[in-house]
Amino acid sequence: MGFLTRLALMFYMVTLLFMSILTILFVLNVINLDYVYLVLDLAYHDMKLRWIAGLIAVIFILTNYMFARIISGQQAKERTIAFDNPAGRVTVALSAMDEMIRRLVSRLKEVKEAKPSIIVTKKGLKIDVKLILKSDVNIPDMTLRLQEFIKRKVQETLGLEGNVTVQLHVSKIVLGDDKDRGDPKEGEPSQETTIPFQGYRA
Repeated sequence: MGFLTRLALMFYMVTLLFMSILTILFVLNVINLDYVYLVLDLAYHDMKLRWIAGLIAVIFILTNYMFARIISGQQAKERTIAFDNPAGRVTVALSAMDEMIRRLVSRLKEVKEAKPSIIVTKKGLKIDVKLILKSDVNIPDMTLRLQEFIKRKVQETLGLEGNVTVQLHVSKIVLGDDKDRGDPKEGEPSQETTIPFQGYRA
């Protein structure tokens, strides 16, 4: 997240906090209405104060517009990666890379389902993949090989030499295989049972 994006978020936070505090003070009858009326009446009849209030309102509108553009532009930038070829600039949507990783990982026999997500950071690409694994898997060994596989494929596809970080999150371990599973017989437990992954213990 860039400096201007942080500044925009800070602006919105301070503005919302200020309005929230004023609302709470109004609800608790802490604000004196006579004083409010006095200030509004003074601003209404004083030309200089009206110009100042109008200028402040215009500044807030322009600032809001500028920060909205910055935030939306930053989000769009973080969802693409670009590089220059001799013939021109090339932009690759990270959603396309997400789909490529999902298809590659889902083909592995140890993986039942994969949901990847890629973001661009100052240090390089960060890839998070949520996995549903099959029960007969050595998780430490398999995840290490999978991280190296994903990293190599992304670097080869995009021609990157920079840092690529791959983080895996195993959300479930499924017992049995959907392709080999039939309807359970009467009295037998269903093989659709799933075991939430609690982390690897030595």
